[in-house]
Amino acid sequence: MRFLIVTNTIYRGLDFVLRNLNSSIRQVKAEDGDILLIDQNKILLDLPEDILKISNFKRIHYQVQTISQARNFLLQWKNTSLYDWILFCDDDGYFCDDYITRFKNICNQNPNLDAVAGGIMVHGTQKYYSPRHAIGGSMNLFNYKLLMGANFA
Repeated sequence: MRFLIVTNTIYRGLDFVLRNLNSSIRQVKAEDGDILLIDQNKILLDLPEDILKISNFKRIHYQVQTISQARNFLLQWKNTSLYDWILFCDDDGYFCDDYITRFKNICNQNPNLDAVAGGIMVHGTQKYYSPRHAIGGSMNLFNYKLLMGANFA
């Protein structure tokens, strides 16, 4: 099972983006898939060399103003066919430490899934970010979703 984790960023502080990328990098080894940053900023984020050198990290500079436009760019990107799943995580959010393991288990137990959506929970409180997120369904298989991160796979 191969994954592409996509984060798009525009006007977000580097500390948030690094927290996001590091949560993905810790979990997705090169044999499992890739991490893609769609950098929507006018000037590329000044990422540290240790991230830029990671073999399964990719960055695309794509200057559009909305998240939807940036994510829809993937429809044109020829490489998406290399992956079984594309996972999105907002630039001010990050995955819990065992997210990919749990996601793989859910996919293996439910092989007919075509889409999966996660909820947003505030870091450290185990409470939903808003009532809208609480309505979205059960979080039983995921212990928590962290600060301001929206997931969709």
